[in-house]
Amino acid sequence: MILNRSSVDGSIVGYSGVCFDMFHALQEFYNLTYTVLMPKDDSYGIETANGSWNGIIGMVINKVADIGVQALSITVSRYQVIDYTEYLFSDPTGILIPAPSRKIKPWAVVRPFRMRVWAGILIVLALLPFIIWMYDKSLGFIHHEPSQTSLLELYLFVFRILLWQSNRQNIPRSSIVLGLLVVVWSFSAVILTNAYTGNIVSNLLNPIRLKSINSLDELSTSSLNWYLRKGTSSTSLIMVEKNKDSVYWKIGEKVRQNPELLLNSGSKSRCGVVSGKYAYIGEMSSIKRVMEEDYSSSKKCRITKAKKEFFDAYQAFVLRKNSPLQAVFNKKILQMHQAGLVEYWKLQNAPSISANRICQGLDRGGGPQELKLRDLQSAFIILAIGLCIATIALAFELLYSRANGR
Repeated sequence: MILNRSSVDGSIVGYSGVCFDMFHALQEFYNLTYTVLMPKDDSYGIETANGSWNGIIGMVINKVADIGVQALSITVSRYQVIDYTEYLFSDPTGILIPAPSRKIKPWAVVRPFRMRVWAGILIVLALLPFIIWMYDKSLGFIHHEPSQTSLLELYLFVFRILLWQSNRQNIPRSSIVLGLLVVVWSFSAVILTNAYTGNIVSNLLNPIRLKSINSLDELSTSSLNWYLRKGTSSTSLIMVEKNKDSVYWKIGEKVRQNPELLLNSGSKSRCGVVSGKYAYIGEMSSIKRVMEEDYSSSKKCRITKAKKEFFDAYQAFVLRKNSPLQAVFNKKILQMHQAGLVEYWKLQNAPSISANRICQGLDRGGGPQELKLRDLQSAFIILAIGLCIATIALAFELLYSRANGR
């Protein structure tokens, strides 16, 4: 059941959700009157150290409430002290995780090619001008025409071709050999620059994201901590596991060592998951609700769910042992299932803009993205390095000039 609160003072102004719709149908059919009471400890109900129960379960046991109108997990420990109605629906357990962040590197400018490709390009840039210079010198010796082109000019010539800045350049000498070398290098430069441009544009507009967690196994070996919610069947299963080789035991052991990781409600996990340091293990209905709350307030996909789900938990209302309401409620709940009303109410309560749908597949890049300054930081780093090198070169040139009395 979802509490609708006032935006002014936060007071409860109404109720909604599948559970409320089902109970409202029961109330209308049997002409019931009711008063809504909230558990003071904001808990669904767990057994305390002295053997008593708190939360909704405790209110029903202690006759503070006649029925717990909430989708509560069916567990053995609870069944020993209360009765359940017919199940309302099943709810798989999932993992709420921080949204995968974009993979931005200061040296993203070199990412389109592997290091071996860059090494090959640097070798060509180093050797090709020297080869052209040697050919030019040889041809000048043969034809008795000394070369007028320096080696530095040839390095600039080759580099300009790579950067497509060679539209007004001439080859050092009219020669078939030199012309062939320039044509081959120009064609290679076209291939290299187009491959580089296409790759870097693709990486910038559809950025790679850091790998997300998709299963309990991956979570147990990750750097994240994780929350569990008190009183759920999945938490009970995890916390009672004794096999130390089991992933359930690994998950439960961290929570046993850090009891503060056990929460009364899934909503309390939101800040920790948004911070990127925590995950939350709970029923998918709880996870989706937290995602909707966060997306509604931030308008961003800051959290998402892992792909793999596990352990279907059956949910039901709770009643006192031997309650006369059990038989009549069970009959009507079965009729609701038969008429398809439960699925209808699920669709009716689904949000029009679903964070569960929008915030999926974030590790695939999420489509074209706006370019920001941090995406282009590698270009500015290269500019800064170039300015530093030029400044150092200028300083050496000035020192050399002074040393030679110029």
